[in-house]
Amino acid sequence: MDNVAPSARGVSRIRSAVFINLLNTAHGNEATANRSSLSVDVLHISIHRVPEMPISTKTAKMLWGKSAARCSMPDCRKLLVVDETETDDPALIGEMAHMVAESVDGPRGVSSLTPEERDLYGNLLLLCRNHHRQVDEQPGHWTVERLESLKAGHEGWVGSNPSYDAQKVRDDIIYAGYVDEWAKLCHMHRWREWSSFVLSSGQPGLEKSVRDDLTIVVSWTVKRIWPRRYPELESALQNFAVVARDFIGKFNEHCENSRVDEDELITKKFYQIDEWNEERYHRLFDRYEFHVDLVEDLMLELTRAANHVCDEIRNNLFHSFGLKEGRLSVMSGPHSDMSWRESVVQYSQAEKAGSSPYPGLQAFLTARADRDMNFGNGSEPA
Repeated sequence: MDNVAPSARGVSRIRSAVFINLLNTAHGNEATANRSSLSVDVLHISIHRVPEMPISTKTAKMLWGKSAARCSMPDCRKLLVVDETETDDPALIGEMAHMVAESVDGPRGVSSLTPEERDLYGNLLLLCRNHHRQVDEQPGHWTVERLESLKAGHEGWVGSNPSYDAQKVRDDIIYAGYVDEWAKLCHMHRWREWSSFVLSSGQPGLEKSVRDDLTIVVSWTVKRIWPRRYPELESALQNFAVVARDFIGKFNEHCENSRVDEDELITKKFYQIDEWNEERYHRLFDRYEFHVDLVEDLMLELTRAANHVCDEIRNNLFHSFGLKEGRLSVMSGPHSDMSWRESVVQYSQAEKAGSSPYPGLQAFLTARADRDMNFGNGSEPA
């Protein structure tokens, strides 16, 4: 499988009917019966490569905000954010230390706390790297009780400072909670896996849980009470919701339950007719190809919208959000050369300059031709 990141427009890949014929030629008729499981095997190669974020964005923002981004040691209280330069964003040099260790083998690790509880705000404190190392290498002196007292004293000191902006901290915690929920609903940490099912073999498929959660994110976004502190982030989340609405709406038009997996949906080949009529068959096949191209282009647009949200989270809320994992990508294929391609798609600066990068479904029919990657263009054939 070739993994490349093309800057491609009008990308072509083998339609499922042709793909199955190639498989039949190479492997006999058994390929037809097993084609869905083959696709799943290919697409699930990277299922465990992107780890879940252990400490939530809300927890991290709460800890950094209530600690004023300073080391909690009273004789240190070093600022743990290095200012931005002309070429780089601000850098975070602090560390979120566990009072009870992440595992039972770590410092102060013997505890009744569950793995999830160990990553919650109440078990964390902010330290510089030197003091983090000190408390972990001297667990007999730095007990859980002493660290809890240290954290409470530091946050009390921060709260008494006249320059401390408690309202900003509260707003940031609200935003961070929204970000965590958004990332969960769009299955962000499995993005490449589930989106690749949409872009495989010219017959878009989707897990039912993903379809349902993307449906939820549309109404969830509309009902948010925004603090109005970061309008660019709010606008990016709203743009994502509009794309999600149109993507799910179009996918639902011609989907049916998968015959292979009851938890999956697959695009129905509605050009397959009971009574042969050549004119009707070709007309329906042209409509099917248009539908598939549009669903796949909307999947690309959803990925651009998600990357745009992540950029605004980093710009406004949490500079290190997703830095370890990198940008969201998609896998598509098989293409005409039988390769599978990994692509990162993003909005251009010009596309982000308007009030909303996504112009709405009707305008997108032609606008998609100017995106960094697309499969189709134009309106539905008659």
